Amino acid sequence: MEEDDGLFDTFGVEKMQKVKPSYHIKPIFNWLKEIGLEEVYELMCEAGYDDVKTMVNQMLGPLPITDDDLKDSGITKPGHRLRIILKLEQDAGIVPKLKLKKNVETGGFLQCCLLANNATRNLAYNSLIDWLENLGLGSFYTLFIQSGFDNYESLVFVMASSRPLNSKYLEEIVGIKSKDARSKILKRLEKDLEKYYNPMNSVNISFDEPKSVACESCFVF
Repeated sequence: MEEDDGLFDTFGVEKMQKVKPSYHIKPIFNWLKEIGLEEVYELMCEAGYDDVKTMVNQMLGPLPITDDDLKDSGITKPGHRLRIILKLEQDAGIVPKLKLKKNVETGGFLQCCLLANNATRNLAYNSLIDWLENLGLGSFYTLFIQSGFDNYESLVFVMASSRPLNSKYLEEIVGIKSKDARSKILKRLEKDLEKYYNPMNSVNISFDEPKSVACESCFVF
């Protein structure tokens, strides 16, 4: 089970270092933080997934990391597993990424073509519950949380990928049985993508240091 052990907050590494000064934080922590999943850091490390470059290279080999592999590692929420696989595929150059339109303001210490919790930080909605309530669908908030879509950014991240959410996924994985609700959610997400992102573009991935993974349009401050 994925549990909040109290080591992580919005300050991420800083809090863990304060609690465990001698604890060595591996680069995979920052990689997970880019997609808002630092909470699964210890599960990934315990399963041997602690080196970003090795993981990305594995995606290009005959035995890529799969959803089942992550599930066996203790990552129980399907939305979390999906975001990890998508990020690995993008970093491996297997699938292209979408780029934010130039007139969309980004925030955070990392500004990138597509990083949940950063590229979408200052978009229309501050929280998932706000977004759902704007659609009149606030009652589905718990279902999204339980399935691993913890925030609005995570929905945008998946929709802007090679495996966008569809009606079947919302029904079978998220648990939304109402066809009208599923349709309303997907239509709004598609509209949001058109507003915030340029058409699909392929970008090159480079490893400047073993600890960092970045695309050609990233700027680290």
